[in-house]
Amino acid sequence: MEQEIKKIKCPNCGADHDIHLPKCPYCGFMNPEGAEEKYLKDLEKTRQELDQVDELAAENVKDEVKDSAKKLGKRLILAGMILILLGGIAYFATRMDACHRSRYELTEEEMKWQHEAFQKLDELYESGSYPEVVERLNTYSGQNHRVWDWKHYEFIYWYSNYQQIRELLQMVEEDGKCDETFGQILVREMFEFYDFDTEKAKGSGALDEKEAALIVGYQKDVEEAIHERLGFSDDQLQAFLQEARDEYGYIDNKKCEQIAKEYYQQFK
Repeated sequence: MEQEIKKIKCPNCGADHDIHLPKCPYCGFMNPEGAEEKYLKDLEKTRQELDQVDELAAENVKDEVKDSAKKLGKRLILAGMILILLGGIAYFATRMDACHRSRYELTEEEMKWQHEAFQKLDELYESGSYPEVVERLNTYSGQNHRVWDWKHYEFIYWYSNYQQIRELLQMVEEDGKCDETFGQILVREMFEFYDFDTEKAKGSGALDEKEAALIVGYQKDVEEAIHERLGFSDDQLQAFLQEARDEYGYIDNKKCEQIAKEYYQQFK
C-alpha cells in the first residue's frame, strides 16, 4: 500500500500540493518546509564537494613541488574554489533565511529596519548598482533580517547567480582548462540558471516585466556558453533538460555531475 502524500495549501494561489515540494508547482511561491528539506540535501552535497576540493588542493600542492611551471594554473583553480565556497556561504545563508521565513515574526523593530534598509536598496536598484545590492543583501541576511520581503529580492538573487557563473567562466578562460570538481559545480550552476522559469516567476509576482526580460537575456548568455564553451548541441541541451529533473521538477545534481565528468575537459 502506497504511503499517502501529505498535502499543503499554497498561501499565494490556494492550490494543494505535496508538502515536500520547495515551491508551489502552480505559481512558484516558496514552501518553507519543502525548501528547508531541499536546502539540507543541497548543503550535504556541497559539503561533499568541498571535501573533494580539500583533496584537490592537497594534490595541487604536491604537483607544485614536482613542477613549478604549473603554479599559475593551479592557483587559479584554487582561487575559483575559494570563490565558490564564499558564494556558497552567501547563497545558503540567504536560502536558510528564506526557508524559515514563517518562523520570523515581523516585529515593530523589523518593520522600522525594513523601511530604512529597503529605501537604500531601492535607490541602489534604481541606479543599476546591482553588485552593491548583492553585497548589502548578503550582509543583511547574515544579520537575520527578512530580506526576502524586499520587492526586488528574487531578481537580485538570480542576478547574483548569473554573475557568479560569469566569474567562474572567466577563471576557466584564464586558466585554459577546467578541473573535474570545478567543472561539476560550474555545470550545475549553468543548467540550474538556464532552467529557471521566468514566466512562472513573473506570473506569481516575484519578477516584474523588466526584471524577467533581463534574466531572459542573462539566460541566453548562459545558453551560448553551454553551446560554445561546453560543446552542447541544441538537441543535447533539450534532451538533458528533459531527463535531468528530480522528483520536485528541479535540475538533478547527480545528472549534472555525470554530464560534467563527460564534458568538463571541453570547456573553451
